[in-house]
Amino acid sequence: MTYTLIVLLQRKEGISSSQFRMYYDTVHVPLLKSLFGSTMPSTHTRYYISRDTKSEHGHTDSTTPPERTTPNEELLPTIMHSGKLADIPFDSLTVMTWESKESRDAFLKIFYSKSVAEKLGEDEENFADREKRLIFSVGDSTTTIFG
Repeated sequence: MTYTLIVLLQRKEGISSSQFRMYYDTVHVPLLKSLFGSTMPSTHTRYYISRDTKSEHGHTDSTTPPERTTPNEELLPTIMHSGKLADIPFDSLTVMTWESKESRDAFLKIFYSKSVAEKLGEDEENFADREKRLIFSVGDSTTTIFG
């Protein structure tokens, strides 16, 4: 059984999707690793909602040209299959998993410590809207494999 935390973040006003992603990947995640050490989850998967690139249908949700995190990197657009992009209230969905309850609990003990909470808060102010941050555990899951 794995133990999973979900984190939903909204980018800070004035930050582009690519700036948000670059900061999260290259500054915030290394900070997490330095603060949590061996209690880091076995997986830390980030899914990004891109809001400033053209979709395959040529529609854009921003008047600004798309930004790139590196000259050769192309941000993939978020393609809506139902609903509107503006209805998604977050810019990233992070899934963290641990192989044991003890490992997850060790991470959470550090997470709730005052000094770590302050450091994370200071860093998140650089790229995320902390008022809209959601972090929650999910319980049982069901996987269906077809084929």
